[in-house]
Amino acid sequence: MFHRNDDPIAKGTKLKIGMWIGETKLWAECEVAYSSPGFGTGMKFSRIAEPDLERIRQFLATLPREAAL
Repeated sequence: MFHRNDDPIAKGTKLKIGMWIGETKLWAECEVAYSSPGFGTGMKFSRIAEPDLERIRQFLATLPREAAL
């Protein structure tokens, strides 16, 4: 996942983030994989609760195949 932000976040920082899909807020634990000052932060997911992961899968299944790549 990529998050556009101006302030760098140190690589390896652990975060809990919220994501909205429609009216549903999902939570995930992640770790900063890289940070580009003035551009953004790349994060890798480390834990997503199974119900939230299933909701993400359902949402992705509704997207056109080209959008999911």
